[in-house]
Amino acid sequence: MFSGKHYLFAGSHDAAKGVALLYSLLSTRKQHNVKYMAWLEDV
Repeated sequence: MFSGKHYLFAGSHDAAKGVALLYSLLSTRKQHNVKYMAWLEDV
């Protein structure tokens, strides 16, 4: 789904942590077969 090198374009260490959290949430959503729009509206 996402390359392991996306963090290189985050701009800072703190931004990279935020991006990692977002990727983690998106991956978890996908693993549990949650519909994208329903999840996004809830979050």
